[in-house]
Amino acid sequence: MPTSQIIYLSGMTCPACEKLVKKRLEKISGVISVTADHVRGQINLTVSRQIPVGDIKIALRHTQYTLLPES
Repeated sequence: MPTSQIIYLSGMTCPACEKLVKKRLEKISGVISVTADHVRGQINLTVSRQIPVGDIKIALRHTQYTLLPES
C-alpha cells in the first residue's frame, strides 16, 4: 500500500528546480510519484516502501539542493 514521505530541501528557487528534483527522485526504486514545492522547500513522495535518506542524497548529488535535517 502506498504511503507518503515528506522531505525538505534548501536551494529550490523556481518551478525548474521542482522539475529537476522530481526527475531525479522519481528514479529511486519504490518512489511512485513526487510533488515538489519550491516556496516551502518541501517534497512529498508517494512511495511503496520507506526510502532511506541515503538514497535521496545519492539522487540529489551534484545538484545545488541540500537535504534538511527535518527529513
